[in-house]
Amino acid sequence: MKKTSMKTMIVLMVAMMMLIASCGNSTTGGNPDQNDPSAQKIIVYTTIFPLYDFASNIGGEHVEVVNIVPPGVDSHDFEPTPRDLIGLNQADLFLYNGGGLEKWVDSVLPSIDRQELVVVKMSDYIEFEERSGGDGHDHDADEHEGAETYDGNDAHDDHAAEGMTDPHIWLDPVRAMEMAAIIHEKLETIDPGHQTDYELGYTELKAELQQLHKDFQETAEQAKTKEVIVSHAAFGYLTDRYGLEQIAISGLSPSEEPGQKELARIISLASEHDIQYIFFETLVNTRVAQMVQEQIGAKALVLNPLEGLTKEEIAAGKDYLSVMRENLDNLRLALGVHDDES
Repeated sequence: MKKTSMKTMIVLMVAMMMLIASCGNSTTGGNPDQNDPSAQKIIVYTTIFPLYDFASNIGGEHVEVVNIVPPGVDSHDFEPTPRDLIGLNQADLFLYNGGGLEKWVDSVLPSIDRQELVVVKMSDYIEFEERSGGDGHDHDADEHEGAETYDGNDAHDDHAAEGMTDPHIWLDPVRAMEMAAIIHEKLETIDPGHQTDYELGYTELKAELQQLHKDFQETAEQAKTKEVIVSHAAFGYLTDRYGLEQIAISGLSPSEEPGQKELARIISLASEHDIQYIFFETLVNTRVAQMVQEQIGAKALVLNPLEGLTKEEIAAGKDYLSVMRENLDNLRLALGVHDDES
């Protein structure tokens, strides 16, 4: 089957929207019953799981949150369907990350009715940083004109990824609090009648994020080593926040077996820093983990970038906080922090 182009999808969307409008449907749902309390909910669309989770926690029963990117699909690889575009056109609030993570958004927004839709791009509100790709050294800078943006390709050569905007702000609990504050403010503006409930949801979430921040701080203070090897440079905001250093392995991703050059670099870096653990985004590809263990003698652990959860993780009831605490537990192990020290 041929892949549907964005232009074709937009045309289909417009045609379907005309059909819906001719039937007298509301802009807040597909076929809402005005006597149904759920028909009055604020419709929120998001592009990554952290935004979905924060909006759900803050909005509670007053919002219907849809993560437009399906479970297991990367935001940078996603293309919306005509049904997705219809839903987005009927939303009240659209939250997306920015920093080049969701390049498809630039093609979609011109086709959306913006009169009733509040669009929030997190990179317009929160400081993003530029990073060189594989050396683990970060450059403190706002996202600015002329900076390259994340292209969704974790594999890159020695000449790529300099001056690249890092989009993974949600992995820093402090910036996650900033994201939550923005969502809270926008919901109150759109729906002032439920301001008290939104304030309560935000306050509870903020308290959880503050505790998460404190726990990461305590772990970093007790760390026996400050260096962590990760499959790619997704964790700079997290390591920067707590005085750690991520050593990112260029050209290595969970779905690809490392070549000899990559293995040689891993061996050299692990030996230099006496690294006992290497973080991958997933352990599904056990052959990669076994190869690393055989060559280095290090163990493989998961550090979840949390851009999206799998269907299995969602079915298990995992959320931003639970996954970040799993990340924290694995970091404690890799950093040599024992339970009796906390």
